[in-house]
Amino acid sequence: MKAKLLLIGFLFSIKLCSQGYFVAPEFYPSDDGFISKAIDADIPSDYSFLGVSAFHHDLSLRILEYRILVDGSWLPWVPLVKNHEGHASDRIAYEGPPIRQTFSLIQFRQVCENPAGLSIRFFIANHSHTDSGSIETRGDCEMPEHCDRACWCDSCPVDPTPEFTEPTHIIVHHSAGFTESDNFKDVVAYYYDLHVNTNGWDDIGYNWLIDANGIIYMGRPDDYQGAHFSCINENTVGICMIGDFSMTDPSDEAIRSLVSLIAFEASDHTIDVLESSYHLTGDFLIENISGHRDGNDSDNGCSTTACPGDNLYGLLAFIREQVSEVPCYQETISSTSGLHSQKWTIFPNPSSSRLYVGHKDKSGQTAELIGGDGSFISKLTIGQDNTVDQIPSGVYFIKYKGQIIEKIVVTQP
Repeated sequence: MKAKLLLIGFLFSIKLCSQGYFVAPEFYPSDDGFISKAIDADIPSDYSFLGVSAFHHDLSLRILEYRILVDGSWLPWVPLVKNHEGHASDRIAYEGPPIRQTFSLIQFRQVCENPAGLSIRFFIANHSHTDSGSIETRGDCEMPEHCDRACWCDSCPVDPTPEFTEPTHIIVHHSAGFTESDNFKDVVAYYYDLHVNTNGWDDIGYNWLIDANGIIYMGRPDDYQGAHFSCINENTVGICMIGDFSMTDPSDEAIRSLVSLIAFEASDHTIDVLESSYHLTGDFLIENISGHRDGNDSDNGCSTTACPGDNLYGLLAFIREQVSEVPCYQETISSTSGLHSQKWTIFPNPSSSRLYVGHKDKSGQTAELIGGDGSFISKLTIGQDNTVDQIPSGVYFIKYKGQIIEKIVVTQP
């Protein structure tokens, strides 16, 4: 049976992602706020969960709730929480906990005033996917085995106009939900639907997600800037562990996959997992492998959070140590340590107009800017600013006397 919603007195339109639907409820005043007409939800009997989210274009603060009718009785009102992971400029977005039980009606309440232009989003997970099984954790620092975009959604396109970034920090998250599920592919598709259709972002916010079975899911591609770190997303990789780890521990399988994934990213971007470094946009010093909550210390952040939960956050020191002992990671860091000791100074990265390439005793000499395919792009003079405002956005490398010394990102406005 095809998933659908039958709405009493409403019009709705289907947007991107075949499992998601928008509704535009009409509210009427009541003794305790503005309440919508009840919505009759015709949902398949074997559905896994119903994701509920909303947004509106009036940027004033509002409080939104929903309740469901189960066996003839209305359950208590459940709040939808405002999104705090980064904001689209034209909307305020909300998310509620997923509904797993069978219900006949759903109703919404706005306790402050009748919200104009409110759009409610339903995402129906109806066991359209099966789990990917298990994976073999790799120790060679190559990209780990994973479920790619087509694996979890064949109608969720990659952002065609991404912002590229060169990661200096890896940020670990938890989803704060879905600790146990038999339908993790739909969980990932739900986050895509939430982030794109409700939050108004260009793509799913995370670069990677990991489920309780240790399956790794590709989100935004590598080197694409995500939307996950409190509005200071530049120079980060975002990895979301699916589950709520406020009081429970992630599975051993998930931790092993996280170690393998961080070893790949840290090796690929030459990130020292045992050190701290300056984060440019956040304008603060932070561990190179950090939790989302570490962004609370930046005056440039847009939110405060307890993510990734106390239990996962408490494991980060152990995870850093585990990654540091991966042989291929040790080899990568060892092979680049001599290069870094040569006192190269390259900034800003990402760059849009100028790029300074400096070295303590090579001023006046030239390096090369090359593309990802090894093609020559331009000469760079060491010891001065070089203009890159005519170079298309993308990932490039600086090469000196046949040796790659740095990967940089060019981002044009």
